[in-house]
Amino acid sequence: MSTQESSPEGAGHGAQRRPGLHAQAVPALGEALRQARLERGRTLAELAAEVGLSPSAVSQIERGAINPSIESLRRMAVALGRPVFSFLGEESPMPQVVVRADARRTLRLPESQVVYQLLSPNLQGRLEVMYYEVAVGGVTFEGGMAHPGEECVVLLEGHGQLEVADQRYELRAGDAATFSSGLAHALRNMGDVPLRAISCVTPPHF
Repeated sequence: MSTQESSPEGAGHGAQRRPGLHAQAVPALGEALRQARLERGRTLAELAAEVGLSPSAVSQIERGAINPSIESLRRMAVALGRPVFSFLGEESPMPQVVVRADARRTLRLPESQVVYQLLSPNLQGRLEVMYYEVAVGGVTFEGGMAHPGEECVVLLEGHGQLEVADQRYELRAGDAATFSSGLAHALRNMGDVPLRAISCVTPPHF
């Protein structure tokens, strides 16, 4: 993986905005990653080697000097044993049932083709539900991403191609697909409008 990460000032080409989908800043992301690394007793060099980045790149990410790509962020989260959304602010200590549309934890990074929102109230249960948008021509993870568990994808809008291992499945609005997430998988936007989907993952991973 390249060690070149996107600049905070870079103009992204992520999914188009729609009402209720906010591009929340993630100024505390780097500090949360640093704290998780220290809690696990990992050095910069150790984490960098595991995720395929240079120690300098990891240091800059932790200091907020640069933003990680979605792929690098996922690799760092896996290496630190944490779901990605756990780095986007503290969870409420009180039980929560409803997640308001304007209060979803949102991950949008410069130059990312995908915007993710957490629909689950927290990551403490056995189920994680995400809403996401994939820009025209975009893909969730080039080459696919594998993680423990099972996943169900429901396509809400657009035309997509679900890639699971060496299989390809065409999806239209309303279609659903369930598969072992231990197989490398990705969802590619094959249409000319932003693709919108929901994924249910167990156990929580992203």
